[in-house]
Amino acid sequence: MLPSDGTFPPETTAFQTELQQAQLLQELGSPQEALQILCTVPDAHLNVQGWLLKASILHQLLRTTEALEALEKAEQQSDTTETYPFQIKAIEILQALGGYDAARTRQMTLIQSMSHQDERYLPLLLDVCSTLLLQSSLEDFQQVFEGLARLNDLEKARVLKQLGDVMCSVKRYSHGMGLFQQALELVPDTPQNIQQRVEILNGIAGVSTWTAQPQLAIPCYEENIRLFEQSGNLHGQIQQRINIAKVAVNIPRYRYAQQVLEEAIDLAVTHQMPRLAAQAHWMMMNVRTLSREEVLNHLEAYVTSERALQDTADPHEPILLQQELRQHQQNSDFQKSLRLELESAYQKLSALHEERQRLYERLEKQAEEFEHLANTDPLTGLPNRRLFFSQFEREFARVRRTMEHFSVVLMDIDHFKSVNDTYSHKVGDLVLKRVADLLQEDRRGSDLVARYGGEEFVLLLPGADAAGAYTACLRIQHKLKIHLWKDLMPDRNITMSFGICSNTRLASIDQVLMQADEHLYEAKRRGRNCIVSEEPKNE
Repeated sequence: MLPSDGTFPPETTAFQTELQQAQLLQELGSPQEALQILCTVPDAHLNVQGWLLKASILHQLLRTTEALEALEKAEQQSDTTETYPFQIKAIEILQALGGYDAARTRQMTLIQSMSHQDERYLPLLLDVCSTLLLQSSLEDFQQVFEGLARLNDLEKARVLKQLGDVMCSVKRYSHGMGLFQQALELVPDTPQNIQQRVEILNGIAGVSTWTAQPQLAIPCYEENIRLFEQSGNLHGQIQQRINIAKVAVNIPRYRYAQQVLEEAIDLAVTHQMPRLAAQAHWMMMNVRTLSREEVLNHLEAYVTSERALQDTADPHEPILLQQELRQHQQNSDFQKSLRLELESAYQKLSALHEERQRLYERLEKQAEEFEHLANTDPLTGLPNRRLFFSQFEREFARVRRTMEHFSVVLMDIDHFKSVNDTYSHKVGDLVLKRVADLLQEDRRGSDLVARYGGEEFVLLLPGADAAGAYTACLRIQHKLKIHLWKDLMPDRNITMSFGICSNTRLASIDQVLMQADEHLYEAKRRGRNCIVSEEPKNE
């Protein structure tokens, strides 16, 4: 986002020292001090790079709204048609603000304005599509993808394969399987596309194994054998047979495992591939239908293959390839060319790995944010009804096993409708937030308070009997009584009614909540601002 040479243009010379100091402090990990220096520079003297620096620092300090404003000013001052850096930074800030719809709109606009030959196009397309997949169904994604991806079928298949890998990494296996299947349909069954089809089929086989359907992986590996036979790839033919054996042993289909392993051993021995032969012999010892003598024979063959590998200069390559490489070792030009190609390939793989890792981290962060939003009441910040029921079910199952005490308290703000009618719904919302804050004070770590709906709250008290729950309600009553409400309602205080259920003999959580609700209704009938439970002292 800053100049590649780390300097600022001549028009900022009046405050160039301050800008350079701020940039240096940010790089040294002191964004607060950097912002203090940057704030001494008048806005009129900040150019594009200055505003970008300010946006970057504000974003680092989690002041994302101000960062977005600074970024917009930088974009306004820019005299170039290259808006990609501004858009990418704006998307990051909007996502940090939780503005996922606005961020997605910017992403869509940006990607539609780019050429598919731009090297930044595919990473952005992957980012957009990954986010979209996490937020929608596979069918909805497919409609958007067809409009976004200005690619031919083979390029689309590569993108779908990578998206499938991403979905599997976050355990969205159904999405991953669907993407792999779509990718396979786009790749013609021709000799030129064998490797791409093999990679997709391996993805489908992997999902089948991870989702406890290993029998579905075998046809994929069998198809790969056919493809490798078509291309004459002996190494692939043997490896796919070993893959089939691994699945067949676990199903179990021992006879079939034995058959494919025998084929793999014959090919590996005939074509002098001791490492693959060793793998096949080792797998053969897991086939339980073999006799003890047969297992010992395969163990001996495995040891022989391993010894052959120790005598080989490079144990990771077939013997025939080693001989070919040795013939070229005297040619220095060949060695230099090979080294340069390997270094280039390694750099490309490293860059791809880093890009994919950043994408995985971003997806994990978004998944955590979605989980938090799904379990939190947006007004009060308390756990919502969904999270309460999830924890209550676990606690109720534990209590049924251990026969320990527990209590559930339903709480309702008295005459809350009149608060909205008299003082406005805005004041009503503020009352709900303040009550939520009071309910969270002085709680034990194991207690859970949640918003149950409307002006009703629920309190889960593991280990507390009826007397303990009653004491907890008294503390809440006292907090409400001494709290100053005059800043919201000059002539009114807030009270609550409480219904307690501590009956561990009830058969379900529905019965527990029903009894707590009956006691809450009784508290309302008695005139409100009181506590009712099954204990005699509260009747």
